[in-house]
Amino acid sequence: MVYKDDDTILDGDIPSYRYVLPDNIFDSPDKHPENQCFCEMDGGTCPMQGLFNTTLCAMGVPTFGSHPHFYRADPRLANAITGLNPNQSLHESFLDLHPTMGFPMKGTSRLQANIQILKTFGFSQLDKYEDQLVLPLAWFEINLEDKTLPQDMKELIATATHTVALVENLLKYGTIIIAFITLVPIVANVRHRVERYKRSDSKKSLQRKEVETEFDC
Repeated sequence: MVYKDDDTILDGDIPSYRYVLPDNIFDSPDKHPENQCFCEMDGGTCPMQGLFNTTLCAMGVPTFGSHPHFYRADPRLANAITGLNPNQSLHESFLDLHPTMGFPMKGTSRLQANIQILKTFGFSQLDKYEDQLVLPLAWFEINLEDKTLPQDMKELIATATHTVALVENLLKYGTIIIAFITLVPIVANVRHRVERYKRSDSKKSLQRKEVETEFDC
């Protein structure tokens, strides 16, 4: 997952970092060459933009994974099915992490299962579908809701968050204040010593001049 932006949880009381799946996670190799390894090894056939080939996991059945409603996929996939409306807020997967302790506090994982229609002689039931049409079967959503956390857990998170922030500020500004308080007497002592040295040196110079004057007389 990649960082997206800063967010908040628990009614805006706790800051969080939001992470989402990369935009290119289901990209074709034409756009993202690193995804070439997800193409079929024998024929080198690659799925359409926005699809992940799961055929090997389904014992040869032509199945594909995708974002729900073919979000971030080739527009032809959604346009071929009536009722699909890709929407970022409804179909994007994300995870909110605590900014300092790093544990997950809120998130949603969404995945759509699809099957490709391959017309075969003798199956008239498939005549109403276009050949190689990618047909959505269902999509799944798993949620981690911050509002469903136990009250004691919410209080623990809030206390830890504000305590850490307080300690950081104390260390940050306390160190500066302590350094300033420590340096002031040191600087004052150095200045005092310098002034004493100057007065002593001036007094010695004056005494030498008096001695020289006596010798001249």
